[in-house]
Amino acid sequence: MNDLGVASPTMIGLAIGTTPVLMTICSLNYNRLRRGLTSDRIFAISFAAMAVGNLLLALASHWALVILGTAVIGVGMGFFLPNIVLTTMATSPESRRGSVASGLTSTTFLGQFLSPLIFYPVFDHFDGATTFLLGAACLAIIAVLMSKSSSR
Repeated sequence: MNDLGVASPTMIGLAIGTTPVLMTICSLNYNRLRRGLTSDRIFAISFAAMAVGNLLLALASHWALVILGTAVIGVGMGFFLPNIVLTTMATSPESRRGSVASGLTSTTFLGQFLSPLIFYPVFDHFDGATTFLLGAACLAIIAVLMSKSSSR
């Protein structure tokens, strides 16, 4: 947003808040998506959406594209999170589900903690657009791999 000359706290807050709002809406509708798709297919869709969202952020030349990008990322995350929980619990032995759930929660929070530590140097070395483009490429590769996995 700074690179686009947007300094309004309202606009910045809207960009930040769009992701969790869409995550919530999509998570609440996960069951509808799950009815017709395998978990691998949902993972592929989720990673593809997050890749598109990051690509939109990389290419954003107006604040509206930033909002759209964060919204698309929210869609991907909103379907990813319940899918990872369901898949993890369904594939874990019943006797281990408590520790598996603890591990899943711990890695989620650890990822949130480590993310800025890992990505700040990347963001500092490259510009924001390049960083989002790198993220989009990584997410797109994962989406393709998950798509191939779901077609087997």
